[in-house]
Amino acid sequence: MLTFNDPNNGVSAPSVKGVSAPGVNGVANAGVKGVSAPGNAYYVSLYMSVDPATHDKGSATIHLKNMIKSLKARHGMEVFRAVREDFSRIESFLKTERRSFFKKSVLVISSTGSGFWKVYHLSVPIKNDMVIDTAPYITPLAGIVDNFKKYGVALVDRELARIFLVHMGRVAEYDEVRSEGIQGRHKKGGWFALSQDHYARHIERQVAMHLKEAMGRLREFLASEKVDTLMLGGSAEAVATFKDMLPTEIRSMVRGVFDSGMCVTADELMRKVEPLVSSFEAHRQDEEVRRLVSAAPKSGLAAVGLDDVLTAVHQGRVRKLMLVKDFNNNSKTPGYGCGNCGFKTTTEAAGGCPYCGAAMQRMDYAVEDAVHLSIEQGAVVETVYAGNRELTEKGGIGAFLHF
Repeated sequence: MLTFNDPNNGVSAPSVKGVSAPGVNGVANAGVKGVSAPGNAYYVSLYMSVDPATHDKGSATIHLKNMIKSLKARHGMEVFRAVREDFSRIESFLKTERRSFFKKSVLVISSTGSGFWKVYHLSVPIKNDMVIDTAPYITPLAGIVDNFKKYGVALVDRELARIFLVHMGRVAEYDEVRSEGIQGRHKKGGWFALSQDHYARHIERQVAMHLKEAMGRLREFLASEKVDTLMLGGSAEAVATFKDMLPTEIRSMVRGVFDSGMCVTADELMRKVEPLVSSFEAHRQDEEVRRLVSAAPKSGLAAVGLDDVLTAVHQGRVRKLMLVKDFNNNSKTPGYGCGNCGFKTTTEAAGGCPYCGAAMQRMDYAVEDAVHLSIEQGAVVETVYAGNRELTEKGGIGAFLHF
């Protein structure tokens, strides 16, 4: 999950039983867009793994100093002097706020020159990285927000149903439906006076009523949390019965089923659900990339390859940007930008900007610029799993376009 330390941004939290929290996607995406506007001053963006369970005291400071040394060698003394105060502020934060690192990772964005400071605590692991640029470095953040979609999980048996929200690497129990005593409670002169067949039918009616109540609670959960992907777990018999009872619109959301006891912990549930989620997402992304690559050469409504995407961004036509996971390792690919009209390309143009003729200036992060501008234009950014060869072979990046 993503949380913000700035009270003006609010805090997103998973739902708890019977209570719907603010939409995590909305808050997270607002956070990405809120830090994406470039400025004239330099920004230092630090991504660091700080999980207290796996990192020793002081390790964050050591990693920071090593990254500062590398950036100093790369950018030179002029840039280093411009961000020296940002480095000091980040180092002080890592030292003094270490005890507040209760999640797996932290993102710090600092720009003393523009009065900008934000800290994001992340519940998912990230690769250590630090970037100096004239805008916040948000490609990894956009990928985190996109790749950890919301999923619903329902565990069911004959007496108990538990409903969970899975999002941003966390599991939150949303609701519980318990129908105790279905198998044996009775009043004197009641169930024992019934025939065996009548008794069995009575039990099955009780089970059906329990599952019907669970289905109603599940419907409420899906609507309130805007979840459209569902996993079902429990005993094979109960899951099959429950799935058959679901209305068509909910049954179509089921992307996987799994065997499970009812008393699983959050970690145990994640281990069972993650393979199903990964398989579903990989299949969905394969299909979408296939449509993207197929449409690019013939419809005018798709583009693949960094230069074609940059052109579409310049034209304000990007509807959805897709880039291969860890492509941000290559997002430090240099390019050239026009200071007059904003056109960008990876190829140096000897005659100046092809749109307005102004001089082209070198820029360090061509992919990052594409992500920034796409978000500012209201486009969706999706990170595709690293094993997708079709998009990788087309340059690792593509976009669906507006007319």
